[in-house]
Amino acid sequence: MGWRKNRWAYAVAGSFVVLATVLGYWLSRRDPAPPPPSTSPVELSIVQSMGADFNGPLEELLRPFLEQHPEVRLSVRYDAQAREGSDGAARGPHLALRVSNGSATPGGVPLFASDYVVLAYNRDLVPEAPKTWRDIIAHGYTLKEKGTVPYGIVLAEEMHSLLPFFGDLFQAGGPGDATSEAFALLSDLRFKYGLTPGACLSECVVQVFKEGRAPFAVIGEWRLPELRSALGGRLGLTAIPALPGSGARVRPVQRVYALFRAGEAPKRELEAADALLRFVEKESASRLMATLGKAALQPVAASASAEELALAAASVDAVEVPDARVRAAEAALAPIWEQFATGRLSAEGAARALVAAVSTPVQN
Repeated sequence: MGWRKNRWAYAVAGSFVVLATVLGYWLSRRDPAPPPPSTSPVELSIVQSMGADFNGPLEELLRPFLEQHPEVRLSVRYDAQAREGSDGAARGPHLALRVSNGSATPGGVPLFASDYVVLAYNRDLVPEAPKTWRDIIAHGYTLKEKGTVPYGIVLAEEMHSLLPFFGDLFQAGGPGDATSEAFALLSDLRFKYGLTPGACLSECVVQVFKEGRAPFAVIGEWRLPELRSALGGRLGLTAIPALPGSGARVRPVQRVYALFRAGEAPKRELEAADALLRFVEKESASRLMATLGKAALQPVAASASAEELALAAASVDAVEVPDARVRAAEAALAPIWEQFATGRLSAEGAARALVAAVSTPVQN
């Protein structure tokens, strides 16, 4: 009996050895188990072309995203070259905030409009927003005649701030009848009514308006943070009224800034960048004014502040034009304005000169 028991024991042991060998071979042929998910932080970088002092506000805008994704770390830096959106400027960072090329922004999320001008008014001097240029002239002239203010309205004699009055420069046929009317209006403000100071550049406009020496100012939206800080609730904003005779719209020139994903990167970084873009598209619009001082491109809610509503209206009136056309229009207008502002050219003469300077449509 002993040998039979031993034989049985040997058989069982041998079976276990064979089974272990087969199982080991089978397991060795399987794909290795995937590594556990990485717990290392995801480093994202954004380059922006607005200005060095824009890094902090942009980080604040994106702070809720970082709170929702604690594994993501974000760095923001300024690069002026990113404004043109060249591949060289965008390579390296995961995302780039820069000017879009037209309203269509393939691969990007439009965020806000910038560089357009609005009409500011001092609520201490003018309780309600003016609807027309006749309102502006009447209020300004009355306050000036009373000695309350030395000027009725201030506007920067800089080309970008003046372009809204010459929207025909961007039309297919070049300057037309509205150009003569625009020069006539600006001539009346300066020479007929004496409402505007001469040779007043952007710094001058801000200072005069801050000090309450004019009830109205045509101001670039990029100067609004300074006015908000100085005037608080006394600052009123609205779109620039249409020209008084023809009713032609005064259309500021604006740039639309969009956030783009830039270049290639490891999978986790690309996924985080895409998640941030989705956050910007869906959730950041309500915080744009508070954090960046910029009006959202999307329709504003009925609960928006009066300032947000005014800026949204001004932005709707604005036109997005390629930088090359803006520079060409400014170059054509600058020497003519210099002669007009010093009285060497009449309104009609300035209009004719501008038509001659832009004899063909401005090319993209």
